[in-house]
Amino acid sequence: MFTLCKHYINTIKENYMSTTSMGIMASVSLICTIWVVYEVWAVNKSLSTAAKILWTLAALFLNIIAAAAYYFIEKNRKTVDSGDSYI
Repeated sequence: MFTLCKHYINTIKENYMSTTSMGIMASVSLICTIWVVYEVWAVNKSLSTAAKILWTLAALFLNIIAAAAYYFIEKNRKTVDSGDSYI
């Protein structure tokens, strides 16, 4: 009986942890998607409409990966084009 209760408690803990992790990842994915879409359509005026649509689709389907790619590709291109230097 004690072993059955212990197993049941461990199962609940594992399910809670996986549910919590999934909730955190879903929140991070949503924030990344919103950030990319906002940056592409409201902030980055130099992109063509086709590029904006591609970045938006990437953000909707690839979430965190698209956010990282956008940051390293477009944000760095914007910094290099503007001539800002942090050195």
